[in-house]
Amino acid sequence: MLHIVNKSPLDRNSLDTCLATAQPGGAVLLIEDGVYAATNGNAAAGKLTQAMGQLKVYALKADLEARGMADRVLDGVTLVDYSGFVDLVTDTPPANPGCNSFFRRHTMAIEINGKSYETDEEGYLVDLNEWNEDVAKILAEQENVSMTDQHWEVVNFLREYYNEFQIAPAVRVLTKAIGKKLGADKGNSQYLYELFPYGPAKQACKIAGLPKPTGCV
Repeated sequence: MLHIVNKSPLDRNSLDTCLATAQPGGAVLLIEDGVYAATNGNAAAGKLTQAMGQLKVYALKADLEARGMADRVLDGVTLVDYSGFVDLVTDTPPANPGCNSFFRRHTMAIEINGKSYETDEEGYLVDLNEWNEDVAKILAEQENVSMTDQHWEVVNFLREYYNEFQIAPAVRVLTKAIGKKLGADKGNSQYLYELFPYGPAKQACKIAGLPKPTGCV
């Protein structure tokens, strides 16, 4: 049985519950904030290392990279990409049904009012011309971003930028360009990371229906 944990070991008891209920020979997949448990020096490192004597432990590589933790992974933890995630879920049915929403949003098209919108394995819209505000709202929800006027301002700026230059800007270029257009109070990393904590360029471009910026991992 596959147990999927997506909450930080510091915030919730999801990992403790998982380790307490998992049977020997089972598997644990850490995703989203759950990947913090797979890193050296965190409070759960000891119990996870001990559990690896009986369980296979996997962590989603993209989520570790998004948090800057890819170089701090515990020995014994196997990193998987989105394709590996799909294989795990397909081959080993998840013990927690709540993971199904994560599986759908990373491996299938999103659906709005009966219409499907294809996304790639990282959740980026495949056909940029299909983007609309309803699509953006769903993409934002999947990114745990609550859209405000400030978010829409950045998203609309990105779409205008892409229409003009035919490229999704990396974070440094984005910051400078927003500073010129919207003012220095908005053209800085702190402001943009508050809006899009997983990366102003990467996360905002996804919501804007644009390709992943060059240089983003």
